[in-house]
Amino acid sequence: MRMAWRRRIGVNRAMHAPAAPGITARLATFAARADAARFPDSARAIARCSLLDWAAVGRAGIDEPVARIVREAALADGGRAEAHVFGSVQALPARAAALVNGATSHALDYDDTHFDYIGHPSVAIFPAALAMAERLDASGAAFLDAALLGLETACRVGRWLGMSHYQHGFHQTATAGSFGAAAACARGCWGWMPIAAPMRWALRPRARRG
Repeated sequence: MRMAWRRRIGVNRAMHAPAAPGITARLATFAARADAARFPDSARAIARCSLLDWAAVGRAGIDEPVARIVREAALADGGRAEAHVFGSVQALPARAAALVNGATSHALDYDDTHFDYIGHPSVAIFPAALAMAERLDASGAAFLDAALLGLETACRVGRWLGMSHYQHGFHQTATAGSFGAAAACARGCWGWMPIAAPMRWALRPRARRG
């Protein structure tokens, strides 16, 4: 009887013990509290090279059919002038600008590749981070810090998803990249966060839709 009672108590304690943080909570804590002052200079140098590469392939992709189609649709929708796009002098809402620039820079499929991530991180991160930076009138340094955080976040998610994710027909550029884009934009909006809740709000929809 006593042993059964102890087992029952043990089961009850296990049922009511705090759950271990899920992957979204762990990722949000990392992204919210990462200290930009401690980002390695080598990582910043690679991010600047990736930004140059992204701008080059974006400029080269302006006349590709998919780029024209997405750009013309976004321009026809119009909206508040918040961010600029490849191939037009007309600014668009930040969300539309991120879509246009992402499609344009990936149109030729010459964009940079990260083999742990198994995809093209820059075309997912830079369009979103730049559109948010323009919308907020952020500095170039703040934009690069947000983008670098987004790149790191996306690459961690891509590595966690692994090759099997890709082999099952998913494109990590989009699936893992959306986490990085959300992290970069959230960081651009709120900066360093002592609590991770706002970052969880940004990342959670990506986990549900991915």
